[in-house]
Amino acid sequence: MSAHAPVPDEIRKELTIHATRQQVWAALTEPEQLKRWFPTHDATVELRPGGQIYLEWEDMSTTGVFDEIDPLNRLVFRWHPAGDDHPSTSVEFTLTDAGGDDATLLSVVERGFAQLPPESREGNVEGWTSELQELVDYLATLKPRH
Repeated sequence: MSAHAPVPDEIRKELTIHATRQQVWAALTEPEQLKRWFPTHDATVELRPGGQIYLEWEDMSTTGVFDEIDPLNRLVFRWHPAGDDHPSTSVEFTLTDAGGDDATLLSVVERGFAQLPPESREGNVEGWTSELQELVDYLATLKPRH
């Protein structure tokens, strides 16, 4: 008799980005910048608690709701990464100074996977890894490196 291990409830990623907190915040919250690194087709952002975020890729789209907005520090929203017919997860971005020359420590925590199919978490683990690298690459284009 084999029992499946429970799906871990969260994904955690942390990285240092060589950009200011203002630049990272703008890349996370401004639709024109989001489209440069995250959703490939469309993005709409109503940046206020209770406001909506809409993201569209080639093969899917999702709508979320902002729960917390603390400019330059913390951004939290709920969305449906497994599709709108599944429960939502909560995504939390935390920005802190990383010290040194215009560096930002970005922490991303997505919670709520225990209630979703295991492949949802697996897909988002891979997704955040690649999307956050795209964010780093995008922000590197905004200013000359020292």
